Amino acid sequence: MTTPVQTTGAAPKGSPQLLVLLIMALAPAMVLGTLTGAGPAALIGAFVALFGLLICATGPLWSDLRSMALFAPLLVVAAVAPRALAEVSRPAAIAVIVVLVVVAALLPLRGPRFRTAGLGVGMLPLMAYSIPLTGAVTLTQLVIGALAGLVVAVVLRLLMGIGDPGKATRTAVAAVLDDSEPDVTAALDSWLADPRRWTMDVLGGAVRYRLARRSLDALAGTVPAAGRAAFDRAGTDLTERVGRLSEAVRAKEPATGGADVPSASSSDEYALPQALSRLVEECRAALDTAEAATRGRDDTRVELSDEVTRGARAQIALGAGVGFRSIQLRHAARTAVGVLLALLLSTRLDAGDPLVPTLLLTTFGILQTSWTATLAKARPRITGLVVGVVLAVGIVFLVPEGVLLPVALVSLVVALWYLTARPVIGYAGLLCMSVGLNSSLRDLDPAATLVEYVVLSLIAVLIGVVLGFAVIPGVRGRPLSERVSDAVAATAAVLSTSVEGNSSDRERGLEVQRTAVLTRRQLVPDDDDLTDAQAAELDALGAGLRDLTALTLLGRVGVAGRVVDRRDVDGALAALGHGGPVDHEPEVSPSPTGAGPGVLTVLAEQVAARRAALDRPGGAA
Repeated sequence: MTTPVQTTGAAPKGSPQLLVLLIMALAPAMVLGTLTGAGPAALIGAFVALFGLLICATGPLWSDLRSMALFAPLLVVAAVAPRALAEVSRPAAIAVIVVLVVVAALLPLRGPRFRTAGLGVGMLPLMAYSIPLTGAVTLTQLVIGALAGLVVAVVLRLLMGIGDPGKATRTAVAAVLDDSEPDVTAALDSWLADPRRWTMDVLGGAVRYRLARRSLDALAGTVPAAGRAAFDRAGTDLTERVGRLSEAVRAKEPATGGADVPSASSSDEYALPQALSRLVEECRAALDTAEAATRGRDDTRVELSDEVTRGARAQIALGAGVGFRSIQLRHAARTAVGVLLALLLSTRLDAGDPLVPTLLLTTFGILQTSWTATLAKARPRITGLVVGVVLAVGIVFLVPEGVLLPVALVSLVVALWYLTARPVIGYAGLLCMSVGLNSSLRDLDPAATLVEYVVLSLIAVLIGVVLGFAVIPGVRGRPLSERVSDAVAATAAVLSTSVEGNSSDRERGLEVQRTAVLTRRQLVPDDDDLTDAQAAELDALGAGLRDLTALTLLGRVGVAGRVVDRRDVDGALAALGHGGPVDHEPEVSPSPTGAGPGVLTVLAEQVAARRAALDRPGGAA
């Protein structure tokens, strides 16, 4: 379909969000810490406020506050222990940091909302250990500073969310509609934290729409020339309707009268082929469900049984599947080794060296679950380093010394503005900021500071990209073809159980879905030698398998009714090479939209095509 759900071609623009967040968290925490007697440790408390706010600003308000209560002791330990132990035993401090880094690397196993928590728990002890302070601090001051930071984080989260506690859930659900690569698991995770009736119906409709729309787009090449205009017009109608609907879902108050979400005309007027017409009708039916829920906004809380909640969390939190072959476990070990090497190297630097945080945080930030992802993180840092060196040399030789501080502050603003959207600019700005601030405030030689910054950054990249994976290689033990076969078979098992509805089958269904998620995670390339084209095929195959399990997952936790019939399940199983009759009748009536391949069948055919592409001579599988 020629009209995409979301346009992604425009260059990403910067945003003041990170800068505003930094000011909001650091300034009040510094003031409160100073007033309560934290002394120089108020700076560490300010970073507790920053990372605490990052941890408790990812979901609905009350769920975020519960997360803060859970992580508060860990944040205090991360802020206090490394600095306090460093005064008496640096090896003990390093050991504590390594343990905290391992915990941080494993936190994402708990679910999507714990990714940010892992970032905060990992970065905070590195900052607390290495950041230069204006004087010596006591244990009491460190504790006071950390507690002040926690108080500021909680108060800020309350102020940010008290007027609209459910904003995060609405945003996550709306993203399933209009994001180019929606994260259904993250949306489900957010919904489970605040399960409301209307957002349940919207989420179910959104997932049904995305799966049907993906199938429709996949058939674009089969449209005859005579039907191209009608096909494009149908795509435009759906895209415009999704745009209006996603805005309505994100809005705090429901739209009145429903006039802003007009009903689309029937696909009959477009005279589309029967298979395409059926998919268009499925898209529209899904959007009808979401629109009705959005207009009505039944805010009743959905009471989920313990069995359902545990089952849903089992799909989101993958901790039970951790073993030697687990990517996340190897990532945790690799991160521990990399940070340990950086910490040991930092002991060779002068005490209070202001660039030690650069070495430690760069090492931690670069290391990812796979070598490919780590290299992707390293590239913009290296490019930004080159750009930053050129700018910094110009600043050092052309800018008067008295202007270095303003230039450094401007560089900081630019860096924070573009760090997430255009990281090359962000990293270049951080380099210029570091050289300017240390030269003006610490009377350090700017040329020497620049050289040290570059050397430490390159060492961090070397540790992350080379040494970490040399010490903890991506041990797979089995070729990619076998892992693909396992993932496809596990997904086929999910489809087979999707029409089983009696209570004795539910536990088995949840376990089957869990196996499918775990086997799909093993498709992430680690030491696999893939070309860019093969990596793209593998990503598409994984996305297809994820889509095939999405509806059954949501159906089992009550978020979406089942929308596929027995014939569609059989067709999908046949396409995956796991055909055979399904033993149980579906719990829904057959689709009223006529014959033709169903949503699951089309998706399964796409998966089979991706698998065949990987199996061709010269492929990675």
